[in-house]
Order: sequence, then C-alpha cells, then structure tokens
Amino acid sequence: MAPQRKMFFLGLLLLALLQSQGHARHTLQSPGTWSGSKRPTLQALGEGAVPHTQHNLQTVLDAQEERHMVKDERQEAHTHERQLRQHAAQPLPPSAKAIPTTKGSSPPVKASSRAQAPAKPPPTRKPIPSPSGKQSLAMSPPKPTQPKAKPPPPSKGPSAQEAGGAVKPTAGRTTSKLWGLDGELWTPQGRLTDFSYAGYMQGEAAIPTPPVTRDLKLHYDAVGDGITDDSDAFERALNGTPSGGVLYIPAGTYKISRASRVFGKPLIIRGAGRDKTILYYTRSFREIDPDTYTKDPSAFSSAWFMLTFQGQYPLVYWRDSIANITAPAARGDRVIRVTSTSQMTAGQWIRVVTSDLNGSAVQYLYGDVPVMEDYDELVNRTNLLRLRTPIKRIINETALELVRPLHFDLRANYTASAVFKAWSAMENMGIENLTVRFKPSNYSGHLKEDGFNWLMLRDATNCWVRNIRIRNADYGLVLYTSDSCTVENMIFDTDYDRAAWNPKITKGLTGHHAIAAAYGQDYLIRNFEVRTTMVHDITFFTFTHSSVVKNGSGVDLSIDMHRSAPHNNLLTNLNCGACTRLWVSGGPGDYGGHAGLLNTYWNLNISSAAKMPRCLPDPSFGPKINFVGLPCNDSIPPTKAPLGPYGWYKEDVAGPGQPMYPLDLHAAMFQKRMSSKGLYP
Repeated sequence: MAPQRKMFFLGLLLLALLQSQGHARHTLQSPGTWSGSKRPTLQALGEGAVPHTQHNLQTVLDAQEERHMVKDERQEAHTHERQLRQHAAQPLPPSAKAIPTTKGSSPPVKASSRAQAPAKPPPTRKPIPSPSGKQSLAMSPPKPTQPKAKPPPPSKGPSAQEAGGAVKPTAGRTTSKLWGLDGELWTPQGRLTDFSYAGYMQGEAAIPTPPVTRDLKLHYDAVGDGITDDSDAFERALNGTPSGGVLYIPAGTYKISRASRVFGKPLIIRGAGRDKTILYYTRSFREIDPDTYTKDPSAFSSAWFMLTFQGQYPLVYWRDSIANITAPAARGDRVIRVTSTSQMTAGQWIRVVTSDLNGSAVQYLYGDVPVMEDYDELVNRTNLLRLRTPIKRIINETALELVRPLHFDLRANYTASAVFKAWSAMENMGIENLTVRFKPSNYSGHLKEDGFNWLMLRDATNCWVRNIRIRNADYGLVLYTSDSCTVENMIFDTDYDRAAWNPKITKGLTGHHAIAAAYGQDYLIRNFEVRTTMVHDITFFTFTHSSVVKNGSGVDLSIDMHRSAPHNNLLTNLNCGACTRLWVSGGPGDYGGHAGLLNTYWNLNISSAAKMPRCLPDPSFGPKINFVGLPCNDSIPPTKAPLGPYGWYKEDVAGPGQPMYPLDLHAAMFQKRMSSKGLYP
C-alpha cells in the first residue's frame, strides 16, 4: 500500500479512536486552575469538495498532527522552537498560577479599605556575591511616585520621523533598482515583498487608548512600595479585569515573585509611564522550580515566561476550512481558484494555507537550491506557507481576488493547499508605559539561563507592546503564532554588567533574547534600543514572514535568523553599533539554513565611520537575500553581479554617509499603498 494511502487510513483510525474516548486533543489546561474549552470536532469540507491533489487537506492535517505529537513526545530535544511549542501545554511550576478565562460578569470589585500609608523606604544597596569573588551592586527599587494617568500618544502608520525616510528623493541621491524614486520600479512579482501591512491593524488605524477599567491599587489593594509582595494583587487584577478592559498600574514599584498566565482574555495593561511604574520580579524560574533546572539546565532558556497571554486555540482552525485550492498560482498573483466560493464574501478575512508532506514547500522556501544543513524537522508540517488577507472580490463560483498578492508560489506538487476563515483567538491586547525589572543577577550562560524571562504573546492578532523598559532579563519577550502585532519604543538594558563574573562562561553576553518573533505574519518591531549585548538581540524563526524591524539600534546588534525558514522579512534603517555580530545566528542544525528566501536588508548603519567589519554572511546563510545600502562595497562571490551564491542581490551606495533612498522602505511602501496611486493599480 502506498505510504500516502497508509497515512490517510492512519489519520482516520486515530481520529475515530480519540472521538470514541471523548478526548479533546490539544486542550490547553493548567491542572486545578483552568479548564479550557474542548477542541472543536473536525468537519469535512462539504459535499463536492475536490482536493488540490489526491489528499483532502483536512485529513492531511489530522494525520500530520498525530505523527508530530508522537514524534515530539519521543524526542524531547530542548531546542528553542520545541520549547516554545510545549510551553502553553505544560502546567506552571509550583507557586506560579494561571489566570482562567472569565465568563459572564467579573468578580465583584471593591475599593481599597486601607488608607494609603506612606511608602516605606526602599532597600539600600547590597553587594551581590559572584563566583569570581567580585561584588556587583544591586540597585534599590526606586521610590514610588504619585500616580498620574496619561494615555500614550496615538500611533498610526509610520511616525513623522519615519515618514521623513519615505520622502521622494531629490537629484543626486542613490535609489534602488528594486524600488526607484516612488515605487515605480516595484512589482509584486519582484524581489521585494509588500511590507506595508506590518503592524497593528496593518498600520491603517491608531493603537487604541480606551479609558481605565480597573486600578491595581484602588481595586486590588496593591501597595507598590518595592517591599511588599504584590503577587496576589496582580493575579486578582488579571483575573478580575473584564475582557477588553484596561488595568491601570499607578506609579510605584510592585514586587512580584511568581508567574501568571492569561488564557483567551484580551486585556490592556497600562502603567503611569516608563520608569514610573515598575514591575519588579524577585525570582527566576530556576528558583521557582529548582528540580527541573537540576534535571535540565536548558529548561528555562526559552520556554517559560513570567507573564503569558494566550488565545484559546492555535492558529490552524481545522473546523474553519472553507475551500480547497484547485490550481497553482505564482508569487505576486492575487487571483486564486478554489473548489467553491459559496462561503466567502468580499471584505472577509481569510488564510491561504499550504501543508507539506513531501518536502516540496520547504524546498521552495530555501530557494529550490541545496542548502548546507538538513531541514528534516521542517518536513511534514502543517501551516507551513500561509497568508492572512481580506478578499477583494468574488470573481465567480470558483475564483476570488485577494487584497494582498501572494508572497509565495502555490505549486502543484505541494501536498495540499486550502482557504480558511481567519478569526483570532485573542485580539486588541496590549501592554504599555512601564518598566520590567528583574532582580540583579549574574548571567548563567547560553542555554543555561536561570529563567528571568518576561513576556509571551501567543495566538494573538492586532496586539502591541510599547513604551517599555526591560532590565536584567534573560529573555525580554516573544511573539508566537500571532499576526499584525506592533512592538515599539523599547529599551533593553541592565543595572550592571551581568557578564563580568565569568567571561569564559558568559562570553561577554548579558542575556539570551531581547525580542523574538516566530510562526507569525506582519510583526512590526520599531524604535528600540538594545543597550547591552545579548546572545540574540532580534530573532526571527519558524516561518515568520512579511515582518519588519526598523529604526532601532544596538551596542553590537545581532539580527538572528534562527533557522526554520524565516522568509520575506525586512530589516531597514538600523544602526548595528560595532556591527561585528550582525550575521551571528543560532538554531538547531536539522531545521534548515538560517534564513529562508527573499529577506531584505535595507540601509544598515554602523556607529563609527569605519567599514562594516563583516559585510556579508556565509554563502550558506540563506537563499535570494537582498542587500541594499550596506556600509560596505564588498562584492558577492562569485563576481557575477548583481547575483551571487543562492541568488543573492546587492546594491551599494555611492559612499560613506550616503544611504539608499528611501531610508525607511516600510514607510515608503505604506505611504504608496495609502496614496491615491496605490501599490496595485
């Protein structure tokens, strides 16, 4: 019997067995604290549905899911990507609690019955012993300030400063052959993806500033003096603030000693201002759960976070498949052909999704050329290629036009491709205007982190994190299986040098990740400063695409392409500081090359007037990369310009201090799309 037919019957057999036992797969549950809704039963595509190939996508996804569940349980490899996938399904360690989804009315809220007592003086500085015998001074939590609620400024599309980078260039300025003066050379079939949709609401609406719903001090008796443990008050507030509400945290230092999760309930957490409202975390996951760390020192390097917001279901919604794709389509196309458009309407948001049993889609993501690393772990994946977009119009009973063009090929040799409804598990969730500070500690080294990890946003759409300072973190924040999220106005630093205690172990590094983005689309990361040196400052991995990193800087910036084929992303108008680590990237070797196809580096700057120490990455870094406006004129080997190994493209500027225009390609694309001309005639 053919292997594909065997898989078909295996999927049906496993599905029947699970349904007969009343078992809802993948129900995310934290024992004793939350019981999630059962996973919806799989539904057929309907009568008359004809699969793209011999497989029905629903059956393919089901069989693949079962195979990966068994494989992942058998292979407990603690890689970055595996740990994040396991994170949501595991219970929190002892002393950490999950916040359940609240239904109906919220618990009664009372005003504080305690008069506001004068704040106690903060602790004095105490030396922190280190294995080297040296001492580091721990900064005392600052004194609380008087609360002063001011909503953050609105953010809509590119800022005025960013828009300046999109101004049409004048004579004498260098412009790219990929874009031109005003986008006249750009085509959706070309090497540049349309990056204009990155960020909250595709940049077309301001991040909202609704009024305060709950006050952490007034309604939940938090103290905020930097001495009293406010963990209970914080968890009551997360649980008691109604869905869609705003939890205001007045100025002060709030001591928190355990982790919290919020499932399926979007909230806005708003402080009084960066460096006014301080969440002061006093324990790492190593201290919360020492037994786990003893068994596996890498357990908390990537998988546990002090604050997790997560939607109730993954982004692949089997029950919401509405048609199979019946014909191939090419990158740049907007018309796709399907089994039926009966469940579609103009303006409806959908996902175009491709599954991959035979490795053909992975091969496409790596440019149809051999790479020097394995990508075995990427084969047999669901949701491998996907695009979230509105429908522009229904052409006929079997054809529709998308608002956005495809940024990938839909090929006949892919296992299955289909159209899904695109609804969000959690929308309009945000955190803003505060500082997150972990207690001063020494950095334990790469993949031995203690777990001073702050935030995970998972299964979210149209979310944001802004105006935040994160201090002494092993891991700042991660966006995972989410779409259209903005991270802006961020500072990452430390109270003191976390690496000095043992340079052989730390290698001069002070943390693991600042910001990571995985398995998502249209992330916008802008206006950030990494004032310390982490292993990976900005990380893309696991098929992240159509995302933008811009207008940021680092001491020695690392833009980490962490394997698993991150593709079609833009890095523009960045200052990489010393620029010695720009191409330093991680990830397990069996997850493919570092980067997938058609990532674009556009206008990268170095702090000094010197030439970039390492102009280009190794040839095996990834295929079809665009290097435009780098501060060097090194040729791509071999010298067959402008294309080099694996289809690289490079355009140089006229000289030092003469960037490529527009400075900010994302801003230029956004302005062009919103203008009367538009990007698509």
